[in-house]
Amino acid sequence: MRTAVSVVCGIVLGLCLVVLGPAITLRQTVLNTEFVTSQLDVVDAPVVIAEQLKQQLPEGTDWLYPLIDTVTADLEPWSREQIATIARAVTGYIRGEQEFHALISLTELKVYVQTHLGELLGQLPPETLPFPPEQLDMFVQMAGSQMMSMVPDVLEIDETFLDHETLSQMQTARDYTATLRTILRVVPVVALVMALVIVAVQGFRARPTLRYLGVPISFAGIVCLVLSLLIPTLVWGAVAGQLPPEVAGMAPGIVNDACRPLSLYGGVLLLAGLGLFGLSFAFRPTQ
Repeated sequence: MRTAVSVVCGIVLGLCLVVLGPAITLRQTVLNTEFVTSQLDVVDAPVVIAEQLKQQLPEGTDWLYPLIDTVTADLEPWSREQIATIARAVTGYIRGEQEFHALISLTELKVYVQTHLGELLGQLPPETLPFPPEQLDMFVQMAGSQMMSMVPDVLEIDETFLDHETLSQMQTARDYTATLRTILRVVPVVALVMALVIVAVQGFRARPTLRYLGVPISFAGIVCLVLSLLIPTLVWGAVAGQLPPEVAGMAPGIVNDACRPLSLYGGVLLLAGLGLFGLSFAFRPTQ
């Protein structure tokens, strides 16, 4: 009976530790604002911002595309700052801390365009402009003054800016995150209870107690190490065709970085489990 209870508790303990691995990893990476913003350094922010701006333009304004590419590239620090702002808003929403709401500063963009509009338009082929080249100065003066008065200094982005599919995906992620918080609260308690039951059932005998604890901990460590190797391939296979081209190339590296805490967690568990099992040999068998 003692052996059966210890085995069952060891299995539950091992499963709890396996579940905790990905849960802790997600909390430390995907749901960690600092991690998310640090990963933005590998994203070509000007390209991402430029593509989003182009999608907002009405039909017949393709001639503005080169201008947008130039502006976002020249304002790369601004582009990165705005992406980081949106990323923080998304992370906060998914974690259930706030509604999706981000304030994007347009002041720097407005001042830059007003100052360099004539120069930027002058770089475009004359045949692409929607007005005669001799009217360039008049257009620049009129557009510059209208932009400063009509374009707000701050753009407020909320759920109304998102399409139904994106909003639904974010809501689903938010629901999963709520479940994750429950896991992080409950599973460690269950794991601790299983460990204490093993200690109690074994009558505080060191040799069998250390072995019944060491084996499931080692098993959990091995499983987590295997998962840390498999998850990047599985995730990449699932999202490869759904990512924008400007982000797809960086995704494998980001996923690998996100799995590093799981590798560390698995390695620590494996060493701890093997250590407990090895330590059991230091004690004499009990009759």
